[in-house]
Amino acid sequence: LAPEIREKFHGRAEIRQVFKVSRIGNIAGCMVTEGHIQRGSKIRLIRNGAVVVEDQVLESLRRQKDS
Repeated sequence: LAPEIREKFHGRAEIRQVFKVSRIGNIAGCMVTEGHIQRGSKIRLIRNGAVVVEDQVLESLRRQKDS
């Protein structure tokens, strides 16, 4: 039998700014708009309704400092 693949929606984030770091590459500065997001989750990047990147793993998270 073929494996059954299930997808579960945890949250949605909006990319606010992209930072270019020479040793690492590009880093996306995001803000969570719905639900919750955890480190190690698989993510999908969608731009204008089209999937740009799929099955990437979220490596790190940082909480925004409150003013």
